[in-house]
Parts: sequence; structure tokens; C-alpha cells
Amino acid sequence: MKVLVLAALLFASAALAQKPVRIIVPLAAGGTGDTLARLLAEELAKNLGGPIIVENRPGSGGTIGTEVVARSAPDGLTLLHTSASHVAHAALRPTMPYDAIKDFAVIARVADTHQVLLAHPSFPPNTVQELISYSKKNRVFYGSAGNGSITHLNMELFKSLAGIELEHVPYKGSTQARTDLIAGQIPLAVDGLLPTLPHIRAGKLKALALASSRRSVAAPEIPTLAESGVPAYQADTWYALFSPSAVPQKILEQLRKAAQSTLQSPALKEKFLQQGAEPCDPDPAKLDVVMREDYARWAKLTRDAKLKVD
Repeated sequence: MKVLVLAALLFASAALAQKPVRIIVPLAAGGTGDTLARLLAEELAKNLGGPIIVENRPGSGGTIGTEVVARSAPDGLTLLHTSASHVAHAALRPTMPYDAIKDFAVIARVADTHQVLLAHPSFPPNTVQELISYSKKNRVFYGSAGNGSITHLNMELFKSLAGIELEHVPYKGSTQARTDLIAGQIPLAVDGLLPTLPHIRAGKLKALALASSRRSVAAPEIPTLAESGVPAYQADTWYALFSPSAVPQKILEQLRKAAQSTLQSPALKEKFLQQGAEPCDPDPAKLDVVMREDYARWAKLTRDAKLKVD
């Protein structure tokens, strides 16, 4: 029996170098997560010695594509590249077709990006503290990429920790919310730093603070929410590569070794930086801890704010 098991593992390990590996991205094509996955796949293929195909399966808050990976054969040939919303959605939805933590094994934390609290230039507050004071005296609306989106959750976390009320205007995506924010149809929103930085630089948007636990390399002048008077605030946006948790340890370690070697590439790090994504510590054990902490934070917020998905 032991001989058969060993033979199966060796066969599966060899298959990584012979058969195409699929990386499922449960996010829209052309977005940050998709772009990073394709840059990663190009370099990772060299270390695995075989082709890698990136496949977009967006929909239902990322659950459609993620379920494909969860139900795939545990042979290391179907992987998942997703963001911190992987855990946030799990905390928000009462029923899921998979366990966001138990059904997946972290291969590597790939890169970090930032979300930013933004205001239209005509909006009176220029700082987080001014916003907090203003919202206690005035009715303030904010836009998000949709009910249950990470932009929605990040703003709800801010509301909860700051002890203020802001009224939610859900859009069908971040692009629509951003368009209305720039046009002044809504005064406030949380959005990605990368797509909004040109508008910030041009004076079309005001950046009040980052949702991240640290400042951005691309815009170090923007303070974090924690620095701006909401010390308990932390909502880092990470991207990571996963496999189904049932993948044999030998194959998982092979994938981890190849991914970590790939992520050390200076050329890949530079490409990430060009996309507004920052290289990070790829250690899977450390991300596993972060995921559990994120889940606990979002689960508490969901309960306290009575958030539900439409």
C-alpha cells in the first residue's frame, strides 16, 4: 500500500511539469487580481516547467470560481488566485458551498494593494476627523462596488469603529461608483488606490486615508485610517495563491517552493509595483493567521451591523 501511495505522489508531482496548471481567478478580467495572476503565471510556469492557464470565473462575489477550485481534483493542477474578499464574503454569507479557510491551502501571499477613503473635492471635510464631526451633524451618503463588496465592508468597518452613520448607495461595480464620485453625484466612497491615484493627483478626488495598516509606496503622503484617529482600523488588501486543502503535502510543498522562488524575482516585483501592487512576505503560515483574524473581524462586523447580501 505504501508503495502505491508513493507512486501516486510521484506521478502527481511529475504531472505538474507535464500537464497544464489552471489558475482560476474568481474576479473580473482586467482587474488587479486578474493582472497579478497573469504576471505570476508567466514566471511561475518557468519554475514548474510546464504551461499555466489563467481562467476568469467571476460572479456571485467570487464564490462561483472559488467553488470550482474547491471541488476540483486535489492534484495540484487547479489553483485559486484571489483577494482578501475571499474571507470577507465567507464572514458575510450565512451559507457557502465551501469553507474559505478549511477547504483551501495557502501556497503563497502574492502581493498587497491598498484601498482608500475618498471624497469629492466639493465635500467640506478634508480629514478623517473632520468627516467624523461633519457626519454627526449632516446626512452623508457613500458609494460602494455593491452590497457585500469589500468596499462596502471597509466603509461599514469605519462607521462601526468611528461611531458614525453614513448611508450606503450600492452600485453594480467599482467603476460605476467611481464615475459618480468624480462627477459629484455621491460625496464619499472607498475604492482601490491604483485606479483612483491619477484622479487624486489631478485634483478630481480627495484622498482622506488608506484602509491599510501601513502607508502605500506609491502614495506615501496619504495617512492610514489608524493614523487619522481610528486606531483600531485595519483592512489590508492582499492577493494570494491557493490549492484545495486535500492536495497531498508533497505536491503542496512543490507548489510553495516554486511560488516562493518566483516571487523573489526582481523582474516580477518590478512588474507588480508598476501595477500598484507591493511585494510582500509570501509565507503561507503567516497568511493563514491573517485570514483567521480577518474572518473574525468581518464576522463581528456582520453581526454588529446586521449586514446581509442582497
